[in-house]
Amino acid sequence: MGFQNWDDHDRADRYIAQLNAQTYLESCDPNAIIFTIGDNDTFPLWYMQQIEGVRRDIKIINTSLFATDWYIDQMKKKTYDADPIPSKLQHHQYKYGTLDIAYHFPHPKLKDSVIPIKSFMDWIATDHEATYFESPSGLKEKLFPTTRIRIPVNKENALKYGIVAPKDANKMLDYIDINIDEAITKNRILMLDILNNFDWKRPIYFTGGAGADEEYIWLKDYLQLDGMAYKLVPIRTPIAGRSMFDMGRIDPEKMYNNVKNWDWKTINNGEIYLDEQAKRNAISLRNNLMRLSEEFLIKGDTATAKEVLDLSIHKMPIKDFGHYSISLGYPELYYRIGDKNKARQTAETLLDIFNQQLEHYSTYDDIAYIADDLETTIFMYQNIMAQIRRFDNDMTYKKTIEEMFNSKLFLLNHLIQMPEEEKQQELQMLDSLEMMQQKLLDSISAE
Repeated sequence: MGFQNWDDHDRADRYIAQLNAQTYLESCDPNAIIFTIGDNDTFPLWYMQQIEGVRRDIKIINTSLFATDWYIDQMKKKTYDADPIPSKLQHHQYKYGTLDIAYHFPHPKLKDSVIPIKSFMDWIATDHEATYFESPSGLKEKLFPTTRIRIPVNKENALKYGIVAPKDANKMLDYIDINIDEAITKNRILMLDILNNFDWKRPIYFTGGAGADEEYIWLKDYLQLDGMAYKLVPIRTPIAGRSMFDMGRIDPEKMYNNVKNWDWKTINNGEIYLDEQAKRNAISLRNNLMRLSEEFLIKGDTATAKEVLDLSIHKMPIKDFGHYSISLGYPELYYRIGDKNKARQTAETLLDIFNQQLEHYSTYDDIAYIADDLETTIFMYQNIMAQIRRFDNDMTYKKTIEEMFNSKLFLLNHLIQMPEEEKQQELQMLDSLEMMQQKLLDSISAE
């Protein structure tokens, strides 16, 4: 068992955890605070700081542990070269069993009002009886009068400490309004405490990896992707209508300089074992580099756009890292950059994978087992074909790709020749697939 399975479990020369941690740390400005979410985004960063001495000027705050008094106390102390967190709440105010959670009880005078974050935190910090209520179980719980909070922006400090680049000075807002949840736990209260006291003198970052608004202190609309970490900036970039993969604005020059510091080590040597977690970590790396390439392309800097795109596909070959839907943008980007050979190469790499998948699905006798996977593969196939039809001016090449697709669909014919006595649910799945295939063929014929 050891001999036969060794190659699937050998971790020698694999440094993906270190790379993941370094990309977060090297995304941050000096003396930054970074909020990490979960074990995978925390432990490797601790290792890199403590053992390898990487970016010891950064204060790492695990948002889960931030709900415990002993950890908050640690954050209030200097760590390596990192300054303590800017916080005014004292130990007795957040000790075990105190301020574990606070609830919104609307105050009539504050209806639809936005209050300054200082006033909100003064309310949280006070021991006045009016700021508490007794729960049905008899516990004394903190309440707060409104969910709408205003954070003032110290523009001078934001520029002085490099949080905002001088070229973006005119984009800064005077204040940021956030709408917090109806109930907030101790860790969120302490995150608000930091917002109340940092005065835009220290950069604040988030590792991402979660969708909940509270993990970003309800600041998703005010983020800037500086590599792998998202920095709080007083510039609004609404996320409404966009996916988490498109969260935050990008300063391409700044992000490019950070990316150049990443140490990829052996990630692309073709010999290390890439488990599912390693491949999953690469999703954000690939996506963020493609976003950076797109930003340079928008600016008209096709040379740097191609450099970044080449880097991403060289370090993370499509076939090795899976999650092919993230790679669908390669052909279009290369076409727009002007590199038709690379566009075709990436398209054909993906189509080869999809062809193999369709051939595999054709060996099934029952569509019920593969309906979702089959539909996804055909959708991705269609996406690549649409890019080729739009950007490639070689009609012979287009026809070759379309004929290849039709031949693979032909292999699936037996799956749509199901007997009448099959279950209604299976028939419905069949009809859905047949209609989708017909639409694809109609679109190809129309072209």
